[in-house]
Amino acid sequence: MAASRRLRELQSQPGNKICVDRTRVFPQQVIESDRALEEIWSLKVERSKRERATSDEKLEEKRVWVNLLKEEGNHRFLVGEIDEAVLKYTEAIEFCPLRYTNGRIVLYSNRAQCNLLLRDSDAAISDATRALCLSSPPEFSFQKPMENMTGMT
Repeated sequence: MAASRRLRELQSQPGNKICVDRTRVFPQQVIESDRALEEIWSLKVERSKRERATSDEKLEEKRVWVNLLKEEGNHRFLVGEIDEAVLKYTEAIEFCPLRYTNGRIVLYSNRAQCNLLLRDSDAAISDATRALCLSSPPEFSFQKPMENMTGMT
């Protein structure tokens, strides 16, 4: 509360910019978010190292499993069970090896589409952005979500 009050005071004074150094106004939150980001980064690095040490045979098994999960998500989507489709796509994303970029693009795009139907625009934007970051031609990952986003405003 004190931090938000201080931010309002700073912004109310003539000549002050709206943008204020977040480390001065919210020092504890900055420390906590930096720790969380470091932890996430270390988990991603560890996962990448584990996957590099995994045999091609095991990776192929994972790829097949991911495709089964994706197909089940697609089926759930087609029969209108959107919540269940999101769960299947999420499970497939978590299980999908990082090196299978195209598969991850499709999974994030599919989950973004589901989130749009569930009216969760923040999650849809997040997933579409992840798909876009993974893809080299950006049209595929943003085409459907952006078409649908125009109707959500």
